Amino acid sequence: MLTYWGDEKLFQGIKDSIEAEVPLETIEWKRNYGRASKNVVISPKFVRFEPEQVTASNGVKSMIGQPILHTFWIECSDIDTYKNSAKDEIMDWMNTLKKCGTAHDWMVVLVETPESRKGANKLLPRTSVVDRLRTDVGTKFSDRCLTLTDPARIKIDSRASESWQTVLHRIRLLLLQAYNRTLIKFEENMRAQREKRNDPKWNFCDYFLLQEELSFVYEMLGVFDEALVQYDELDALFTQFVLNSNVTESPQWLEGFYGNFTDWTGLSLQKEENLNLRKRILGRSPSLLDVRNYMFARQSQLLLQMNKPWEVARRCLSFLHNGVQELSILDINCPQGSVACWVLLSALEVLQTCRDFSQNSTSTQVQQYCFYTAELWSYCREKMLLLGELCGLLPNCQPTSQQLHFVVELSSGIRDKMVSSSSLASISQSALVASGTGSATVVNTTENPVDRLKEALSSKSAFEKYYLELAESAISTYKHIGRIRSARMVGLELAKF
Repeated sequence: MLTYWGDEKLFQGIKDSIEAEVPLETIEWKRNYGRASKNVVISPKFVRFEPEQVTASNGVKSMIGQPILHTFWIECSDIDTYKNSAKDEIMDWMNTLKKCGTAHDWMVVLVETPESRKGANKLLPRTSVVDRLRTDVGTKFSDRCLTLTDPARIKIDSRASESWQTVLHRIRLLLLQAYNRTLIKFEENMRAQREKRNDPKWNFCDYFLLQEELSFVYEMLGVFDEALVQYDELDALFTQFVLNSNVTESPQWLEGFYGNFTDWTGLSLQKEENLNLRKRILGRSPSLLDVRNYMFARQSQLLLQMNKPWEVARRCLSFLHNGVQELSILDINCPQGSVACWVLLSALEVLQTCRDFSQNSTSTQVQQYCFYTAELWSYCREKMLLLGELCGLLPNCQPTSQQLHFVVELSSGIRDKMVSSSSLASISQSALVASGTGSATVVNTTENPVDRLKEALSSKSAFEKYYLELAESAISTYKHIGRIRSARMVGLELAKF
């Protein structure tokens, strides 16, 4: 975010063009501490300069929505006009920035229009207005004082076009330099907060939101791998706290995660669903699975933006196993069958989403994708069989009234999910069946995982149909990647069923 000040009417005439054209070109981001350079895209948003906002942006506790670079726009015809009015206004603006500690993050743009040149002194001046600007406010930073010539003629005048591109490039460059300075301060504060993690008043939720903000900044700059690293670090930190609680006294904030286990809907990769989970973290009232679901969902969203759906599938199995293990370590009281529902629905959400993203992939990418989804299909089949046993839905079994009541209780902990236009594919459509020509076929239906599970638990025939689909998906995917023995083991379980 940038601020603007000065001739507001003048700037409003070119504001939209600047915001639209700055992102059209990438710029190399040279970073500190020997980190590799990145080519990033800057998408600026200008807001009116407010001293209160500048004061807030000087802090290092928050970056999102705060102004990073400050700009002053002026149309001045000659030196006398500059001395009489413009200079004082610019100096007052600069003094405000210095008081707020942002003396390095600014730029002044002198806009030359045909009207301003007509009113200028026809005698050749000894010094131009931009020269005086560089002397008065840009002694050490002369590159921050620029001239923009005839912005209305940039498409027909080469001189105007050149000055326009210079201003756009300078905005990109100075904005990155401002981000560098702000990120250094922010990371120093973040590390200081992490060092306090043994303090009784320290809370993981507060720290999570702090480091997540750093991830948001990297994501906004298009550096998705760096954004992903932030969640990986938070994941490892949280895991360490959970493991330590098994041998030492749990911190007070972690005890708040032991609440009643009443929601086992499963993972969602829809942004709308995860906004609600983030609100719980913001309110310091999430459950263990709320935190785990949200972190993995954000990791998955970043991986999908990097066009790596197979990496989401690869990570999913360890995510599910760790979640089950952590529920056990923290000794959270989970109703019978609830964890199996969470595992099943989470795995199916990943399978469905990854398949949607892989539809336009090459055969090599699909092959890589199937290496990781085969185990997920098999895991889903195992959990579905467990639920069928608990609900009395296996062959040669007749559900009792107690088991029918159990199905109702199990369904009550599964919320109906929002259905978005990008998530209409069937859970079963993720299965690839290798044919003699190497082509793949898909299984049927377009219902979402929650609806399919509730339907499967409602009758023996629906359960059998769904279990056979999951088993077939596992077998066919194993065969597709050449793991014949694994396919036969699933086939053996299917024969027993």
